[in-house]
Amino acid sequence: MFSARSLQEVVKSFENRADPSSNAHLFEGQFIASPVLLSLAMELALKAWWTHEVKDRAVLRTHDLLKLFDGLPEQTRKRLENSYPEPPTSHNPLLLPARKDLRSLLELNRTKFVEWRYLHELSNSSFPDGQFKVALSSVIDEFFKKTAG
Repeated sequence: MFSARSLQEVVKSFENRADPSSNAHLFEGQFIASPVLLSLAMELALKAWWTHEVKDRAVLRTHDLLKLFDGLPEQTRKRLENSYPEPPTSHNPLLLPARKDLRSLLELNRTKFVEWRYLHELSNSSFPDGQFKVALSSVIDEFFKKTAG
């Protein structure tokens, strides 16, 4: 989980995005790195949960976030879903979040690590950066709550 939190901190350092007019390479690098690092951090966080919770099977060797999540015990999945905050309400349909729950967000972004890693093959460059940051924080924070007690 330490590695997941470390990658999360790297992405947080991007919050003051580079100005594309003064440093286009840094701006594009941050744009590309954020989805890759957040997706990898979520993968590592889910694998940490797997290691802690699933004693009878080895951790899945996959980058698929949904497979990792669905492979966790039901009680763990419910705990993670319950720790994931409700999206803010909006009366503007254009501002509605892309997800309603953690599993839906993971399903929509299940292979983003692989997709963004091979950017030249990317057909859809969307990534819910803000929502994913919230989800990652809830998965990591819940792990530390569980293991601290």
